[in-house]
Amino acid sequence: MSFETSTRAAVVRGLAAAAVALPARATLAQGAKLPVTVTVSPATDLLPYFYARQQGLFEKAGLDITEIAGTSGSASLVAVAGGSAQIGFANCVSIAVAFAKGVPVVMLACGGGYDAALPWAQTFVLPDAPIHSAKDLEGKTVGVTGLHDLFATALRNWMEKQGADPEAVHFVELPPSSMIAALQSKRIDAFTIQEPFRGAAQAAGFRVLAAPYDAVARQFLTAAWFVNATWAGRNRETALRFARVIHDAAAYTNDHFEDLLPLISSYSKIPLESLRQSRPIKVPLSLRPGIIQPLLDVASHFHELPAPVRAQDLVFAGVP
Repeated sequence: MSFETSTRAAVVRGLAAAAVALPARATLAQGAKLPVTVTVSPATDLLPYFYARQQGLFEKAGLDITEIAGTSGSASLVAVAGGSAQIGFANCVSIAVAFAKGVPVVMLACGGGYDAALPWAQTFVLPDAPIHSAKDLEGKTVGVTGLHDLFATALRNWMEKQGADPEAVHFVELPPSSMIAALQSKRIDAFTIQEPFRGAAQAAGFRVLAAPYDAVARQFLTAAWFVNATWAGRNRETALRFARVIHDAAAYTNDHFEDLLPLISSYSKIPLESLRQSRPIKVPLSLRPGIIQPLLDVASHFHELPAPVRAQDLVFAGVP
């Protein structure tokens, strides 16, 4: 089954390509707007949010959005936990780590979803490198964006499932923009990266060694919108309106990635040419535990979580 549920067709029929009319269920207030502060960083899988802002969908839903620029998901978690924002965006493992440590956060809406049918995160090596299997990575140096990020964890999981020793790999933390040069100069033996850098690596002629996310699950959620649970408990309708706007905007943006490349470029500052080489990162239309748990289980297995976390405990009740 695809991430897109049967609800998408009904929602998309209500969206026009030029100017979207928000479904009536989200247009709940015509007078005073409900205030909410959101912290975001310009990730490509935030397209539904920026599309909703461009089209005025939050305003039509009766929400008054104040936006705080964030540098990362970790910074967003600090802002939401500290009360300077109510809603943020981060990868699912970071949210689960915070939750396990007692930070009052729960997931509110889907971010990027991984689908093995169109992998947007892959591990690359040089075309002539003597690396053709997980076993061949033992003793090698692999570039990742963070030593404990999703890429490193997923690659370790892939190696283990292939019968190799994931502890025999030396991970180094590198900015995504520097990985191609690092591999070309042989300072690293491989790297794992996502879009738009994945497309650039493929265009540069590097060889795909693996799609390590495939070893997590064929489909799963990698990132999500999260909310301060204490605030959401007191402002339930505001939180749910935000979740519905993201859901309905995603139903449109999932099918119009190519048309919306200029918008992605405008907020992410990624050149259009790089985006045109990218595979779309689609947003699941249902924040259900089944697409969250596989990643949490892998993270727990590799001790990236301080304690096991049940996906159902992370989901705010009543979201799409």
